[in-house]
Amino acid sequence: MQNPVLVCCRTGMRRSVSVVMAYLYCVENMAYADVLRLVMTRRLGVMLLPNLESTIKRVLALHKAA
Repeated sequence: MQNPVLVCCRTGMRRSVSVVMAYLYCVENMAYADVLRLVMTRRLGVMLLPNLESTIKRVLALHKAA
């Protein structure tokens, strides 16, 4: 990564992680499995939002359709 960015919320365990995962999947075109593996190794104790993968994929599909 050329320009590191700090993303945080109150505890940094759900919302901020979700935003970073969506960015990596949608903008950086990483496979969801790779995004998940990266996040799990970098942010121990993370609690993913329910249905995160399907939500991210739905948003990307909507964006492409627009």
